[in-house]
Amino acid sequence: CSEGQKVERDDSLQFLEFKSDSNLEECTEYSLNIKPVHNDIDVKGKVVKFITLSRPIDNVASLLTPVNAEAGDEQMVTISWNAIKCANHYEVFQKVNTPDGEWERIGTTGDNFFKQKGVPCTEYKYGVKVTIDDEESDIVEF
Repeated sequence: CSEGQKVERDDSLQFLEFKSDSNLEECTEYSLNIKPVHNDIDVKGKVVKFITLSRPIDNVASLLTPVNAEAGDEQMVTISWNAIKCANHYEVFQKVNTPDGEWERIGTTGDNFFKQKGVPCTEYKYGVKVTIDDEESDIVEF
């Protein structure tokens, strides 16, 4: 066992709170350089990096729309939607347009579009789920 170490409180060190002069942009990386100043000791500074969170989003569906699905050459379907600021990624789903169709995840992307090869003579519905600040939305169906 090692002996304990006596620690004394030093009230000469003042607490300092920092507030930015301007509003920070959401979903933006910043760094803060912290360097304690002490009369008797030279203390090395530390840089702390952080990313600001997004504002709460109430209605994801209204931000994603309009959503388009266009068939192109060789049965390629391009699904596109409005990008949402601060989105980590989007998950894209499809289901055959029948009463018992089940959602199937067909991919994940950081872009606001996704390409998928379709099956001839098959009608699909598409859905998108967005993750913002590591929180998933429900599937928004189109």
